[in-house]
Amino acid sequence: MSLRLLACCIVAATLTSCTAGSPDRPPESASTGQPAPSSPQAIEDLTQLTMAELEQRIAAGDTKAKAELGARYGRGEGVEQDLDKAIEILRETAATGEPEAEFFLGTAYYSGLGVPHSEAEAVMWFEKAAAKGHAAAQYWLAVLIKEGRGGISPSWSAAVPLLWESAMQGHGDAEFLLGYAYQTGAGVEKNVEAAAYWYRRNLSKAYNNRSHFNLALMINQGEVEWRPGDPEGLKPPSAVEH
Repeated sequence: MSLRLLACCIVAATLTSCTAGSPDRPPESASTGQPAPSSPQAIEDLTQLTMAELEQRIAAGDTKAKAELGARYGRGEGVEQDLDKAIEILRETAATGEPEAEFFLGTAYYSGLGVPHSEAEAVMWFEKAAAKGHAAAQYWLAVLIKEGRGGISPSWSAAVPLLWESAMQGHGDAEFLLGYAYQTGAGVEKNVEAAAYWYRRNLSKAYNNRSHFNLALMINQGEVEWRPGDPEGLKPPSAVEH
């Protein structure tokens, strides 16, 4: 499996803004005590560049483009697949502090792709990328922390701030997991309104069966009310207009 394909399989790394109909900010009661990150900027999709364009960007010193080149060697796109060369390029690029390369190295160690499997190494690389605001790295570091992987003691309370930062950038899996944390009180004070906010924010961009199910459960149990904008299928009989 290629590096890029692996990353696509284990992370939902596309960073998108909420749709116009979703709230601009989560309710204050949903705050983790962390400063709210600034609005995410549009993330350029380098996968659409030709090899010639990519090489031109690399020649100009674009380290993210070089990380993309490493990923292309991993998946054999535009070049002959070469995992050793992919890892070499990613290591060189990560040495410059490029978070995209650090994230890809984390995914490689997590799955043992081109390098020996090591969750401890994955944690280290995810930490480096997460510290620079890489949303997917923040999410996956939070997952490893909450599950106690890579030699870390399991801790939802340590994972929640990372989920918050990732979710604020529009990372769909982080939005769902943060909603789940507030719904169940895992690592944070239980708050069903905050949970509903994150599930709704997640659903406002694309269908997510987990967010849909959990929001439906809270509505059906009377923990939160159905409101316009929620999926019509979640509307309880009492809210149906006659």
